[in-house]
Amino acid sequence: MNIRNINQKQYLKQKQYFKQKQEHDRRKKILSLKNIKKISNGTTILDDVSVDFYESEMVGIYGESGAGKTSLLNIIGCFDNDFTGHVLMEDINIENLSSDQKANIRNKKIGFVVQDFSLIEEMTVYDNVALTLLFDKSVSFVNIRSKIVEALDKVGMKKYINKKIKLMSGGEKQRIAIARAIVNEPDILIADEPTGALDSKNTQKIMELFLQLNKQFNTTVILVSHDMNCINMCYRKIKMEDGHIESDE
Repeated sequence: MNIRNINQKQYLKQKQYFKQKQEHDRRKKILSLKNIKKISNGTTILDDVSVDFYESEMVGIYGESGAGKTSLLNIIGCFDNDFTGHVLMEDINIENLSSDQKANIRNKKIGFVVQDFSLIEEMTVYDNVALTLLFDKSVSFVNIRSKIVEALDKVGMKKYINKKIKLMSGGEKQRIAIARAIVNEPDILIADEPTGALDSKNTQKIMELFLQLNKQFNTTVILVSHDMNCINMCYRKIKMEDGHIESDE
């Protein structure tokens, strides 16, 4: 099915499910950004951005190049410390944490998916997904394989567990990248142009996978894309322009 001809009934049904679930959960806030401002080399990248994200949301962020989308994701993902304002994750003030504490949050609470997959081509699927777990001291060695198998099963790639990345297609690589991002069962999955390197068929499949993860496992998905067909599959849409939020619906 072409992404441009998405089944409207399916979308409306999923959107209604999301609204009902949010009401049931009383919109549990899991992330809050307050008055975020970022300036780089005299240029304002983010200008007094305030936005909240809630449990089980699927949010699409869009706007022209340079609007501040990726900069916002980097702050949400605890990668960027060079800003003013406040980032609260479940009432924890992120900017006051040490580098090690932020790394721990990234590893346990946030999964990150990028356009170029960021996989190691000469390694197997298993080894690529395992990399995330190597930094998590709470996961015992005996449980690593079961967690990897479970993550791969969620994205439909369990049968490729011993295959080398260099032998896989673009769509398969992105599924593996998503498995690596969710292997620790994060509360938030951040995706920066996750379909930018894919054709329309694989774009559709990856977006359907995000919808599945959001609905079935209550994962909050925050996605940035230039493709409005992808954005329109999200339940909430945020438009950024010149470093600020132009609309949120």
